[in-house]
Amino acid sequence: MSAVNASLPAIQASATQLQLEPHSDVAKKNAVFYRQQHGVTRKDFIPREDVQPLIESMDLEHSFMHVLDELSGHLEQFGEERQGGEEGQDDAELLDNDFLANPPANMPQTEEWEWQEWNKPEIVRFTTDPDRLLADNVLSQDQCDKLLELAKDVQPLIESMDLEHSFMHVLDELSGHLEQFGEERQGGEEGQDDAELLDNDFLAYPPANMPQTEEWEWQEWNKPEIVRFTTDPDRMLADNVLSQDQCDKLLELAKYCKEGDGYQRKAPHTYNELFEELNILDAAKKSQEGEVVPELSQLYINASRRSRDAIAKEFNLQTPLYFSYTHLVCRTAKHVVERRDLSHHVHSDNCILNEATGDCDKVPPAYTWRDYSAIMYLNDEFEGGDFFYAHSTKDLSPEETVSPKCGRLVAFSAGKENMHGVLAVTKGRRCAVALWFTLDPNHKEATFSMAEEILHEIKTVS
Repeated sequence: MSAVNASLPAIQASATQLQLEPHSDVAKKNAVFYRQQHGVTRKDFIPREDVQPLIESMDLEHSFMHVLDELSGHLEQFGEERQGGEEGQDDAELLDNDFLANPPANMPQTEEWEWQEWNKPEIVRFTTDPDRLLADNVLSQDQCDKLLELAKDVQPLIESMDLEHSFMHVLDELSGHLEQFGEERQGGEEGQDDAELLDNDFLAYPPANMPQTEEWEWQEWNKPEIVRFTTDPDRMLADNVLSQDQCDKLLELAKYCKEGDGYQRKAPHTYNELFEELNILDAAKKSQEGEVVPELSQLYINASRRSRDAIAKEFNLQTPLYFSYTHLVCRTAKHVVERRDLSHHVHSDNCILNEATGDCDKVPPAYTWRDYSAIMYLNDEFEGGDFFYAHSTKDLSPEETVSPKCGRLVAFSAGKENMHGVLAVTKGRRCAVALWFTLDPNHKEATFSMAEEILHEIKTVS
C-alpha cells in the first residue's frame, strides 16, 4: 500500500474539515500540511463522500432558516415608513422602490435560483384597524412552489427533530410519573377509602423499574395504613410503611452513621444527645467501596421514594414532588439525670422563627424552597423522643404528639403552619429517615440521583 493510500482517510478528513470550516485556521493549516505531502494531488484532496448528504442537509437547513429570518425581518418592518418616501405616497408607491421589490443583498445571485424575479406586492390595509396589513402577490406561484419543494427536502430533518422532541417528552413524562407515582388511579371506585385505594396501588409494591431479584426482595412491602390528622389537612400519619424486617435492615445501615448533622456541626440541637447521620449519597458510596452491602443502600432509596409517593398521593399534589434532602439520623441519650431541653427545638422547615414577635420569615438562611417534610421512624426502643406539633408561632407548647415506632411516617407542609419539635431522648437510641421535599425542580436533591446511579452501576457489574 502506498503512503498516499495509507494517508487517504486523513487527507479526506482534512478536506472535509476545510469544507465545513473554511475560515478555520486549524483547517487551513491541516490542508496545507497534507497538500505538501509527497505524492498527494488535488484529486486526492477531496471531502469524504459519506459526509456530503449531511453537509447538504446542513446547507439546506441554513438556507431555509436564512429565508425565514429574512421573511421575519420583512414582516416586522413591513409597514414602517421609509425615509426616502415622498409625502403623499401610498403603500404601493413606497414598496415599488423598497426592499420588497428586490431580494436581500446577501442572497445568492445565481441565474439558477433567479432571486431577482420578485413581484410587486399589492398592498391592502385594513382601514378599520391601522395595525393590520394585508399584502397579496408577495411571492409568485413559482416561488411558492420552490418553498414547498424546500419544505419537502427538510422534512427528514423536521422528523428527526420531532423524534428527538418526542423522546425528550417521553423522558419528561416518565420523570413526571416517577415523581408523582402516587397519583390516584382512574380505576378507583367512588367511595373507596385510603386503605382500599392503596390495596391496588403502588404503595403495596416497589417502583416498577427496580431490580426484581430474589436476593434483595424488592416486592416485600406492606400496605400502609393512612391516618390523616383531622384537625389539619396539611398533616398526615401513616403506619406500616415499612415492615419490621425493613426497619431492622435500615437500623443495620444506621451503624454506619457518623457523628454530626452533615453540616459540620457535631451537636446541632443539644449537647445532651449524640447526633449521628448518614445521607443517601454517602450510603451509596459505602456500598460502592464494599463497606455496606448494596441491599441496605438500595432499601434506603426505595423506602424514601415510597414515603415521597405516599405523601404526593395523600396530599393530592398536582405537580411533581422532588426530594430536597434525605437524611438517616440517630439521636442517642447521654447519661444525664434531668433534662429540661428538647432533642430538637421548635421550628419551621422553610422559615426563621422570631420568638419575640411570632413572625416566621421565609428568607435565607432558611431553606425557603422546602414545601413538605416527613420523618420515617425505624424503632421505638428508647425513652422520650416523641415528635410534636406546636400550637402556633407564638405558642410553642405541644399541641399534638406522635410516638415513633417502626414503619410510622409523619408528613406535613413545611411552613409556619406546622411548627414542630422533638422531645428529649432520655434513654436509648432513636433512629429515623428525615425527608424534605420541594415542588421546585431547581432545588431537587442531585445527590439522590447520584446515589441511584451508583447502585445501578453496582447491580450492572454484579
